[in-house]
Amino acid sequence: LDALARHAYGAGMWAEAATAALRAADHAASLLAPRPVTEQLSRAIAAMRAQGEEPPGEWLSRRGRAYEMLGDFPAALAGHEAALAQA
Repeated sequence: LDALARHAYGAGMWAEAATAALRAADHAASLLAPRPVTEQLSRAIAAMRAQGEEPPGEWLSRRGRAYEMLGDFPAALAGHEAALAQA
Protein backbone atom coordinates (compact mmCIF):
# COMPACT_ATOMS: atom_id res chain seq x y z
CA LEU A 1 0.00 0.00 0.00
CA ASP A 2 2.85 2.36 0.81
CA ALA A 3 4.47 1.85 -2.59
CA LEU A 4 1.13 2.24 -4.38
CA ALA A 5 0.43 5.49 -2.53
CA ARG A 6 3.91 6.87 -3.27
CA HIS A 7 3.76 5.96 -6.96
CA ALA A 8 0.25 7.32 -7.46
CA TYR A 9 1.25 10.53 -5.70
CA GLY A 10 4.43 10.84 -7.75
CA ALA A 11 2.44 10.34 -10.95
CA GLY A 12 -0.05 13.04 -10.00
CA MET A 13 -2.92 10.57 -9.81
CA TRP A 14 -4.46 12.45 -6.90
CA ALA A 15 -7.64 10.48 -6.30
CA GLU A 16 -5.79 7.16 -6.41
CA ALA A 17 -3.01 8.56 -4.22
CA ALA A 18 -5.47 9.75 -1.59
CA THR A 19 -7.29 6.41 -1.52
CA ALA A 20 -4.10 4.35 -1.37
CA ALA A 21 -2.53 6.59 1.27
CA LEU A 22 -5.64 6.41 3.44
CA ARG A 23 -5.63 2.61 3.20
CA ALA A 24 -1.91 2.56 4.04
CA ALA A 25 -2.58 4.83 7.04
CA ASP A 26 -5.33 2.48 8.23
CA HIS A 27 -2.94 -0.46 7.92
CA ALA A 28 -0.18 1.37 9.80
CA ALA A 29 -2.64 2.30 12.54
CA SER A 30 -3.65 -1.34 12.91
CA LEU A 31 0.05 -2.09 13.54
CA LEU A 32 0.28 0.80 16.05
CA ALA A 33 2.88 2.56 13.90
CA PRO A 34 2.24 6.31 14.28
CA ARG A 35 5.09 7.58 12.07
CA PRO A 36 3.78 5.83 8.91
CA VAL A 37 0.28 7.00 9.86
CA THR A 38 1.45 10.63 9.83
CA GLU A 39 3.33 10.12 6.55
CA GLN A 40 0.42 8.48 4.78
CA LEU A 41 -2.20 10.89 6.09
CA SER A 42 0.01 13.80 5.05
CA ARG A 43 0.20 12.28 1.57
CA ALA A 44 -3.58 11.77 1.46
CA ILE A 45 -4.20 15.34 2.64
CA ALA A 46 -1.79 16.77 0.07
CA ALA A 47 -3.41 14.69 -2.70
CA MET A 48 -6.85 16.00 -1.78
CA ARG A 49 -5.60 19.57 -1.80
CA ALA A 50 -3.89 19.00 -5.15
CA GLN A 51 -7.35 18.15 -6.51
CA GLY A 52 -8.66 21.45 -5.18
CA GLU A 53 -10.58 19.81 -2.34
CA GLU A 54 -10.25 20.09 1.41
CA PRO A 55 -9.57 16.79 3.16
CA PRO A 56 -12.08 15.57 5.73
CA GLY A 57 -11.53 16.93 9.21
CA GLU A 58 -11.31 13.36 10.46
CA TRP A 59 -8.05 12.92 8.51
CA LEU A 60 -6.59 16.05 10.08
CA SER A 61 -7.60 14.92 13.54
CA ARG A 62 -6.28 11.39 13.01
CA ARG A 63 -2.95 12.80 11.91
CA GLY A 64 -2.95 14.99 15.02
CA ARG A 65 -3.52 11.95 17.24
CA ALA A 66 -0.65 10.13 15.54
CA TYR A 67 1.61 13.13 16.13
CA GLU A 68 0.56 13.02 19.80
CA MET A 69 1.73 9.41 19.99
CA LEU A 70 5.09 10.51 18.58
CA GLY A 71 5.37 13.31 21.14
CA ASP A 72 5.25 16.03 18.47
CA PHE A 73 2.77 18.20 20.30
CA PRO A 74 3.04 21.35 18.13
CA ALA A 75 2.16 19.27 15.03
CA ALA A 76 -0.60 17.52 16.98
CA LEU A 77 -2.08 20.85 18.04
CA ALA A 78 -1.92 22.17 14.48
CA GLY A 79 -3.78 19.09 13.23
CA HIS A 80 -6.50 19.37 15.84
CA GLU A 81 -6.90 23.09 15.27
CA ALA A 82 -7.20 22.55 11.51
CA ALA A 83 -9.88 19.90 12.10
CA LEU A 84 -11.71 22.22 14.48
CA ALA A 85 -11.55 25.11 12.03
CA GLN A 86 -12.97 22.90 9.31
CA ALA A 87 -15.81 21.75 11.55
